[in-house]
Amino acid sequence: MLLTKDAIVKIGPDYVETREAERIPADAIIYATGFQTQKWLFPMKIRGVDGKDLHDVWDASGGAEAYKGTVVSDFPNFFILYGPNAATGHHSVILHSECQINFSCRLLRPGLKGNTDSIMVKPEAQRRDLSWVHEKLQHLVFNSGCQSWWMDPVPKKNTFIYTDPMYKYWLRTIFPRWSDFTLRKSEKMKYQAIDQYWHRRGPFGVISRATLRTLQFVFAIVIAALYGVDLAHASKHHLHGQTEWIYAEFVVALSAITCAVHCFATIVHVAWVTWDTVLFVLWMAQVGVFGNIYIRHDSDIQQPYVEATQSITRMRAAICIGLINMLLWLLTTVLGVTWCIRTRKVTRRTDKDEQEQAQALQRLREEDIETGITVSEKTKKDKKIESSEDSNARDEKKGLRNISESHDDKKDSKLFDVSLNEEKKRNSVTM
Repeated sequence: MLLTKDAIVKIGPDYVETREAERIPADAIIYATGFQTQKWLFPMKIRGVDGKDLHDVWDASGGAEAYKGTVVSDFPNFFILYGPNAATGHHSVILHSECQINFSCRLLRPGLKGNTDSIMVKPEAQRRDLSWVHEKLQHLVFNSGCQSWWMDPVPKKNTFIYTDPMYKYWLRTIFPRWSDFTLRKSEKMKYQAIDQYWHRRGPFGVISRATLRTLQFVFAIVIAALYGVDLAHASKHHLHGQTEWIYAEFVVALSAITCAVHCFATIVHVAWVTWDTVLFVLWMAQVGVFGNIYIRHDSDIQQPYVEATQSITRMRAAICIGLINMLLWLLTTVLGVTWCIRTRKVTRRTDKDEQEQAQALQRLREEDIETGITVSEKTKKDKKIESSEDSNARDEKKGLRNISESHDDKKDSKLFDVSLNEEKKRNSVTM
């Protein structure tokens, strides 16, 4: 077995000749030039935000880069397995790939749940992660100065090796740092965010909303019963019912119907928050009216209102419960306003993203058109050159044919002269 660094210049029937004119006997040649390790994802064309080409981005940064070897800034929803600075010369590739798959699945979970449309690592997070990786590489044997397959020969940058033991990589990827990522919603996701009323968790979730609506409904029914006793008494004894009691029952009816509707239907949040605000004002008016009447010393209460109720204590209890219900409606109003502000922010961000995407697509179309025109002009030019070459070739062939015909004519003329001379000789001999 012979190992040589000299270049091959010629292959013979049973030998290989090198540049130094050395002939090496060979029965078979195995063509194996190795791997182009620094051409990541070649020859795929991958475009990200604003039509950025992945290879151009990596060339500008002096070599391939990826956050934890998996995701790249400005390339949303793009995941790489065994990407830059993910290879190990000291651990299992299978374990590393499993960690990356788990990491990618955790990042995709918000999108699969319908909470976001795209996810992308922030540029500052990627720079911080890569700074940490390359700082640790400076103290390892992989960056000791030798040229190897994991070093990019031009910028002298190690784009392959991961620095830590594999269990540390597992710990770094099992729990994503969500502050390092930007989650965005498209037009479709925007409307889902606005209309998806019953499918969220947390302070805006179904449990909190259902609890608030249930309490509002229960307190409304209790207050309806408390005021209803006096209205029933007035009706039974043919007494004139006070307007305040009728107003209280009207507010209770609106509140109960609203709570019941919210249990079966999703309401657009602008209408929801507006209606909650209206009910909050109505409850505030009810509490204010009855509080002004009964929250005072018994002797200071006007006589018509003393006669209008069977129990002043019951009225005061109704006022306290009404105050609690008023605060519940204020809380749902605040939640509605907060939700509208959040959805508006999503709408503005989505509209901005769509505008940027449209501009990027327009630039790509213009580049494609310019490329097409350039190719067309080049094709026309090549065709002209080919036509000129064909014309020259035809002229050369025609000239050769003329030369050949002239040569044949001269040859025939000589043969004719020779035959005439021989005929004259025969005639002279005969005479």
